[in-house]
Amino acid sequence: MEYNMMCNVMGSFHNEQHKEFKLSFEGNMEVSNSETNTNPDNGKDGYIKADQLYYFRKEDLSYKVIGNVIEETLNKLIDYINELAEKNKLVNIIDNI
Repeated sequence: MEYNMMCNVMGSFHNEQHKEFKLSFEGNMEVSNSETNTNPDNGKDGYIKADQLYYFRKEDLSYKVIGNVIEETLNKLIDYINELAEKNKLVNIIDNI
C-alpha cells in the first residue's frame, strides 16, 4: 500500500473521571499538555489512541495538521505501538489510501 502520512487520534481529558475512563483502555497512552504542540491549545492533558493507526496518501486529500507531540514523546509512542503490535492489538485503518 502506498501512503506517505500516518496519524493517531489525540484527545483531551474533560475531568478526572474521564481521564480514568480513557486510560482504562490499554491502547490509550497518556500525554501531558507540555508534551504536545496543538493549535488551538486547550491547555489540557490528554491521551493518544496508540492502537489505532490511520494511513493516508496526502495528495489524495485536503488536510490540516492541528497537533503533534514533542520528539521524546514520539519515541515513547513508537515504543508503545511496537509493544501493542507484539500483542496483536493494533487496528490499521487504511480507508484513506
